[in-house]
Amino acid sequence: YTGLVQGYQGKTMLGSTAANSLTVAENGDVGVARTLSVSNELAVDGSSIFYDSMTVEGNITADAFNQTSDLDYKNVVKEGYVPSVKQVADAPAIQFTWKGREDGQLNAGSAAQYWQDVLPEVVSNGAGDKLSMNYGVAALLSAISVAKELTAMKDRLSALEAENQALQAEVANLKKQ
Repeated sequence: YTGLVQGYQGKTMLGSTAANSLTVAENGDVGVARTLSVSNELAVDGSSIFYDSMTVEGNITADAFNQTSDLDYKNVVKEGYVPSVKQVADAPAIQFTWKGREDGQLNAGSAAQYWQDVLPEVVSNGAGDKLSMNYGVAALLSAISVAKELTAMKDRLSALEAENQALQAEVANLKKQ
């Protein structure tokens, strides 16, 4: 078929073939570049680009979530920018249920209001001017902060152990005299 076909197997299709079309099923499900053989409200084959933002209420399942991170796309303003270990430790870790949802499913997370003061770059205004946050970036920067602190502590421990060993050798030499 070519163009707009209505009522084709209970679907309205716009395009030149079933594999290259916009399909709207009688129940309102939409398929982009695919036939609707399974029950999905929206099914898309191929890559998709969403400009601005997208709000989803419910779960998103994927094999991976990648964010553009190549330095070729970045104007670096400041290096070494991470929250302190104390700030990470002070962050609220909460278990909660979503207001207005009847399923009672327990979730875990933090509070965007806290992170807005500590790391404002990971917090943005979401739907209805409610705050949302990029948990992935907050977690990555927190892990870097903890790793840097741990590395500094290990270096300090090594220096203290070397100093202790030198002092023990000095005490042993003094006892021999």
